[in-house]
Amino acid sequence: MLWKIKQLFINQNMAPNILVFLSVMVVISISSAQYGQSNECCENYCYRIDEQPYLYFGTKTSYQIVYGKKSNQHIVPSLRLCPIRWRWNESISLDRANDLTSSGIQELKFLARRYQTRFRELLTLPYSEQTYKFQYTNTDRTHDSYQAYIEGLFNEKAYEAHADVLNEDPLLQKYKNCAKWQEEVDDNPETLTEYNKFKETQEYKDLVRSVFRRLGFKYTLNDSVIEDMYDMCRYEKAWYVMRPSTWCAAFTKQQLKVLEYAADLIDYYRTGYGNEMNSQLGCPPLKDLYERFERTINGSSFEQKVAVYFTHSATIQLFVTAMGLLKDYTPLTADNYYTQARRQWRTSSIAPFSANVVAVLYECDQGDKHRVMFFLNENPVDYPGCQVGLCSWQTVSEKLRNAAQSCNMEFCENAAHIKSVSVISFSLTVLSILVVKLIL
Repeated sequence: MLWKIKQLFINQNMAPNILVFLSVMVVISISSAQYGQSNECCENYCYRIDEQPYLYFGTKTSYQIVYGKKSNQHIVPSLRLCPIRWRWNESISLDRANDLTSSGIQELKFLARRYQTRFRELLTLPYSEQTYKFQYTNTDRTHDSYQAYIEGLFNEKAYEAHADVLNEDPLLQKYKNCAKWQEEVDDNPETLTEYNKFKETQEYKDLVRSVFRRLGFKYTLNDSVIEDMYDMCRYEKAWYVMRPSTWCAAFTKQQLKVLEYAADLIDYYRTGYGNEMNSQLGCPPLKDLYERFERTINGSSFEQKVAVYFTHSATIQLFVTAMGLLKDYTPLTADNYYTQARRQWRTSSIAPFSANVVAVLYECDQGDKHRVMFFLNENPVDYPGCQVGLCSWQTVSEKLRNAAQSCNMEFCENAAHIKSVSVISFSLTVLSILVVKLIL
């Protein structure tokens, strides 16, 4: 069968490593003091010598851990002794908070080049406004993500590219100006109900107790210290994927899974299936996808072949929710941690740094003329009603059409006033749409 790729839709979480300053003070005792009166310290586990440490940290997961690789890759341990004296990383400072790191910039360039390799007849085209559309939200980190991406795509010709930027973006960052969502979801303490309940479970209490025992404390500190250590662990591991993180050494694999689930509970109710409003709020990029595909199928000569949008990780989670992807039959709650071990809603896989959702529209010479295929972080998505990820556009369009036609943001104004939105994640997202003439 001869296929032509007609249009490609990509939604990418394009900020692999955002530098975030966290003020953490943890005193680690090197004495042999035990927690309480127990003669047993902790699980016999050493993170430093573990050749396969746990690397899934929710939205702070490095993209190199989850993306679809064409060949197997293995991380070889450095086999160096730990330094005798720990030193502060001088690159971590308040003036660089929220900046892209150098490793993040390189990851974006490599991601652009991998797409270019897969779709050569499209992404090797020189830049023109008739072929490419770029847009990013009005933040430094989305601009830097855009800049790194186009440098990976166009190399020394990157200066020719132009991008649109909006102060209030109804497509890429609608949640920021949705008063109803801010009041009823983002600023609503009930959004964290399951998360707070999970912190009261025996699994979480055992984690807190065990970590402090592992570090040599005779007493339990505030569990916020655990959260700070976990943040430093996952950020540091995202910055330096190939080296062990000192902060991660405080946790066992099982404890990291517990902390990952706790983080998933937050996002599940804030930007996922835990609140019905989230699927409504995620419909603008879905509507844009549907309308661009329809215009392409109907033969529009004014549609750009490539449209790339740079936004924030909340958008990718809201978009996945609006699409109905990765929805669990049973909601995530505080009391079903063990039964949700194989859950679909896992932010480590959905929205790590540099996450991307891709939809490719194919024009075929046999059977259904137009077909579409979805990818999540370069892995094929088993979309409902499709065969091995490949879907009839007629089948998919029926589902998307209803969501697109009912995409009305007027509900956002049904609140007293608009508050400043809290930072949901420092990850970034890219939404791309490509029209190609490729022979497979």
